[in-house]
Amino acid sequence: MFYLAQAVYNDPLPCSRDVLDGELIPAHAAYIRSGVDRGLVLLAGPKAEEDGGFVVLRAPDREALDAFLAGDPLVVRGVQTFQVTPWRVLDYPPALAEMLGTEPGTF
Repeated sequence: MFYLAQAVYNDPLPCSRDVLDGELIPAHAAYIRSGVDRGLVLLAGPKAEEDGGFVVLRAPDREALDAFLAGDPLVVRGVQTFQVTPWRVLDYPPALAEMLGTEPGTF
């Protein structure tokens, strides 16, 4: 199953911007990259406003997805939460078929 996760920063932030930028964002980026390496994260990036972001994921079940997102350093430190939507991906360029593991329109 595919999921679209929107990361939303908590307001107020529980840490200074210096701690966020110098420590937590690099740890978060490394954690997301580990999800790419594990095949869970397909696409990820910050919003233009830099107050959260979006992650497209593919997970075997909701429990695996929730466990991965709960381990994100920004979640652990109370900086952000994820709003998750299950997503039935139907259309995309054929060049993405190998990455997604299926053909367009076959979900």
